[in-house]
Amino acid sequence: MSILSARTRLVVMFLALAVFPVLSQVTGRLSGNVIDPDGKQVVGARVVLYLADSTVEDSFTVTDGAGNFLFPSLRPTYYDLVVEATNFKKTTQKGVKVDPLTETPLAAMKLELGEARESVDTQAAPQVLQTTTGQVSAVLSQEQVSRLPLAQRDPLALLDILPGV
Repeated sequence: MSILSARTRLVVMFLALAVFPVLSQVTGRLSGNVIDPDGKQVVGARVVLYLADSTVEDSFTVTDGAGNFLFPSLRPTYYDLVVEATNFKKTTQKGVKVDPLTETPLAAMKLELGEARESVDTQAAPQVLQTTTGQVSAVLSQEQVSRLPLAQRDPLALLDILPGV
């Protein structure tokens, strides 16, 4: 009996250790590219994320040698993205949505020539098509789930309502 209970404890401990990191890392990724008016990459541009409609800076990064930026671990929410570079106008994209366990690729951020005190504001468009992977996914809010007419309240029944699943 003691061997069986020791094995059971070992299996439970293994499962807990395997599942806990997954549950604690419910974050999303945000990536993009910064270009100048001629379509050339802007190296060293400062990219800052603010919580949507606030002045609270969440995180920042700098574009690499190819003009790319990546935020590898973000809380799922809405952000305002600000890009600043020398000799270019400050560019803001508002309402960028980051979903959990998903990478959100942004369209190339095109900077305009000008002084940093000038700015260009844009509104983020909803992402219609995922072109980087063949993954089909959807994010449903708690409110959306509670309004669904599900007879059994079985979470797997949600798969039947998602397109392409």
